[in-house]
Amino acid sequence: MTSIGIPKEIKSGEARVGLTPVEVKVLAGHGHVVRVQTGAGALVGFSDDHYHDAGAEIAVDATSVYTCALIAKVKEIQQSEFALLRRGQILCGFAQVARDTALLDALLNTGVSVVAYEAIKDAHGNTPVLAPMSRIAGTMSASIAQWCLQTAQGGRGLLLGSHAQIVIVGAGVSGLAAAEAFYRLGCAVTVVLRDEYRAQTLHKHLPKGVRCAGINSLPELLRKCDVLIGAVSVPGALSPKLITREMMRLMPKGAVFVDIGIDMGGIAETSKQTTWNAPIYVDEGVVHFCVANIPAQVPQAATAALALAALPYVQAVAEQDVIAAARLDAGLAAAVQVYDGSVTSASVARDTGRNYQQLF
Repeated sequence: MTSIGIPKEIKSGEARVGLTPVEVKVLAGHGHVVRVQTGAGALVGFSDDHYHDAGAEIAVDATSVYTCALIAKVKEIQQSEFALLRRGQILCGFAQVARDTALLDALLNTGVSVVAYEAIKDAHGNTPVLAPMSRIAGTMSASIAQWCLQTAQGGRGLLLGSHAQIVIVGAGVSGLAAAEAFYRLGCAVTVVLRDEYRAQTLHKHLPKGVRCAGINSLPELLRKCDVLIGAVSVPGALSPKLITREMMRLMPKGAVFVDIGIDMGGIAETSKQTTWNAPIYVDEGVVHFCVANIPAQVPQAATAALALAALPYVQAVAEQDVIAAARLDAGLAAAVQVYDGSVTSASVARDTGRNYQQLF
């Protein structure tokens, strides 16, 4: 039996919650003690009574939740939560430790273990917990871009439609979702890929009329680009910097750049993380939108998808502990980025210059 804590998220603009009463009922039914911070699910439509009826204890504050052995949350630990961590604790959630060295230091010094949702892979190499969030972010990128194009935000004043030129860098889950969303608005969409072979075979996954292009064509595409979408991610590692400052200067003044992968550093030299409180800035004449938790603005859909995908991994860790669960699931093992004061992810060690320690 493991105690599982579900805290209220405190990252700017975050409205999701780590698990819903549906998952809590499953965990409680397997004998685990689940403790939910009061109000944690309020913005998703789940009251304390919903969680209590599912078998959870209701905690009056975060301190009580963080006494649990396993913490199931959404976004990375915030600075004000560092002091709540304790040695031997297991954190399950989107971690982004490669991007934030202060966060990584806090996790290492505390001696917690981190299961990073963004790095979990299934038997086919897919990212089952990250994928639904990527799909939502890609779909939302079209409405975000339209807002950024308004003159009030510094944009060109363009209405998305047949005259709008959209360039999407990356053809993973978020890139494909973005391509479909912009195409439905009638935009001219080009998907740029680093892999030339994938560019040749991708057409069957894209709406007819969406073009594919190689990375070498990017500078020329940017000269006429109204909206640039950064949709490249490497699970568990920092995003590659594919857009230089010089390339950003090629874009028309008032064009828009939405960097979906900003939670892992972003793909442009001009990328810097923003929040929902202040989501945009202008650099090189281009409106940048670099919010790390885009799906937070549709928390009901995002929470339902996230909690459903995360439950098997939370349950496996709760019932077997980190090492035993990781031995049985290589895709889960790859997501254990920190364990007992050591970096146990080769990519995180490389990106942060830390020593790498094999998990087992």
